[in-house]
Amino acid sequence: WAVSTHHRPVKVMPPIDTQMFQHLVLRCEADDVVNILFPFERKGFEIVGMKMLAGHAWIALRVEGCIAGQVKELCDSIQQSCMSLWTSVSQDEALAFLHSHFEPREVVQWQPDWRDKQLGHHNDNQSAFWLYDLLDPESEMSGLGSRFCEQLRRDGFVPLLLPSTERAIFSLIERDASTWFALTEDEKIEQAGAYAHVDRKFTGYRNGKFREQLEMRLTADGSLYPMLTSPPELAPALSLQMRAFDRIARALLIHIAADVGAPRDFFDDLADPPPPVAMPCRTSRGINSPAQQGLFPDANEICAAIKAEAARIDAVERKAVAAEEAAKAVEELDKISLGLGHSLIRVCRYDHMNQGVAASGVLCEAHNDVGLLTLDACAASPGLQAMRRCDGLYVPLEEAPPRHDSALVVIAMVGDTLGRLTSNYYSPCRHRVMAPPKSERIGLPFLFRGRSDAVLNTLPAIEAARAAGHVSHLAEMEYTTIKELPAFDSAKFILRNWFKSTHKD
Repeated sequence: WAVSTHHRPVKVMPPIDTQMFQHLVLRCEADDVVNILFPFERKGFEIVGMKMLAGHAWIALRVEGCIAGQVKELCDSIQQSCMSLWTSVSQDEALAFLHSHFEPREVVQWQPDWRDKQLGHHNDNQSAFWLYDLLDPESEMSGLGSRFCEQLRRDGFVPLLLPSTERAIFSLIERDASTWFALTEDEKIEQAGAYAHVDRKFTGYRNGKFREQLEMRLTADGSLYPMLTSPPELAPALSLQMRAFDRIARALLIHIAADVGAPRDFFDDLADPPPPVAMPCRTSRGINSPAQQGLFPDANEICAAIKAEAARIDAVERKAVAAEEAAKAVEELDKISLGLGHSLIRVCRYDHMNQGVAASGVLCEAHNDVGLLTLDACAASPGLQAMRRCDGLYVPLEEAPPRHDSALVVIAMVGDTLGRLTSNYYSPCRHRVMAPPKSERIGLPFLFRGRSDAVLNTLPAIEAARAAGHVSHLAEMEYTTIKELPAFDSAKFILRNWFKSTHKD
């Protein structure tokens, strides 16, 4: 690029379309940040600075060796859907804006290790795992479980895939839950009871300022509480889902136990006894999964499965009523207990007409779930977002284009209890829910929790790991119970907001 003129080297700049970019500065509306950043990240750009200035978001990006013509083409394509986007047009202009708009401490000065892919995939499900592969005992030896744990540590959440044949029960639950929420307030309270402490655990129905919520738990005898009566298929379908998700959470925690240097049954000792198996294991249906076990009924089996589950619950309920009558006869009412489980499903309804907190569109404020793991099947209408740990941005988890195999995506998220138990080696997944783009969103998060009275004595596991020459990532505890963990601060925060929301404007 240098020629000699009177024996002096003079730089000759190449055409702008062939210049190599290393920095790029963007300006856009705050609401467009996530949609604008995603395609840049896919092309290898890294965020090195971001700030709000004069009502706009200013974003500094860095990339290794991207031709200016390619950058312009990318920017032009994004501007077709995000008209607020402005970009620097040259390397000199980008550096000038970095100098004038960002203070030294506002720009990241480190060069990330290329082996630590901090950004990950948040909305394309390219790094998802087939759920049944993780349930295969061989996954503990194949390295698949280790890769799952690595991604869960990095992001706080991992997309899991269920075959399209098992979508039917989730679609049925969303449909029937929508019907149930359409009942009158009195009818919903009559079926589910008001949201309150039952057997020292919160259950029941609440209509808050930004969402409706129905909280349900399995009982020790294998029933469901509260027991819904209409639509008739909703309760048995929820029971099937809860018992299957309980089994899935326990299987995933086996991988996590190995990753933190604990015995494989470490988390089982902290949880309620497992409920009856939801469905018998079946052989492979021919998808790309060697351990297809069929935890959920497919479209051809769903009617029979729900009918059988309804009959099973009815038998359990009749037995419970007989036991209650017997206790009353001998005046031993103190022996009657629902025996509610600690894990729960939270059926939530979000309305697109609700403007949310301070008209921001946020219908469920950012929080961590109390528990070990949360499993949340992606809803038909999107809204769930998680905070990406590397830059603090909230990214959508349910807006990916449909997969070519129509698989259902289930998001596994780290809970507060697991974070405390591992000294944030597994950091809790901070997440929120935005208003759906149209109609309503039915959320079905399942929170797998340990027993509140479970004693967290990690010293034997830590000592065993050290004796074997392994590293333990468990926090040192000996007499602490789960209910004593500071993690319940987040639960108090959620409940406090719930009770405040009863004072509607």
